[in-house]
Amino acid sequence: MLIFTRNVDEAFHIGDNAKVTVLGIKGNQVRIGVDAPKDTRVDRAEIRQRRLNEEAILRRVSVYQYAFDCTNGGSKLTEIAANCEEDALAYLHSQFRGIDPKSLMLDITWYPELLIKDDLGRLDPKQAATLTNLRDTLRHNATLPVTLIDSTLEITEEAA
Repeated sequence: MLIFTRNVDEAFHIGDNAKVTVLGIKGNQVRIGVDAPKDTRVDRAEIRQRRLNEEAILRRVSVYQYAFDCTNGGSKLTEIAANCEEDALAYLHSQFRGIDPKSLMLDITWYPELLIKDDLGRLDPKQAATLTNLRDTLRHNATLPVTLIDSTLEITEEAA
């Protein structure tokens, strides 16, 4: 590790394109400014670690969208992120009692290979929305290996 001693308004450079300036010191906090090209990712350590953890999860989970009728009436639509379909189905049955097994329909709305399309900017709007919901879920309340992506929708006759 290279250690610098800098005063307020003094800077150092990282390579030819990034400049780090000490903006202020208050107590034991140092405010710094980073001037770097837009294509250079600059993150606080905890943000970078969260992003790396999130990417690792995205490389292994799929999102299973289930539509089903309930034996006591009504229909539901929900998305579950899980490492495999068996885990998603077990979680579905643990969360929703009285699923009519004949009505159960499955659509896989996210799978790890879609990360390549995301990197190329080629996700369709539905895939992009699912990825956004999945990232938000991971950021706020993920309990993987299985988690609900967002709230379950109650399907009414008017919506059907």
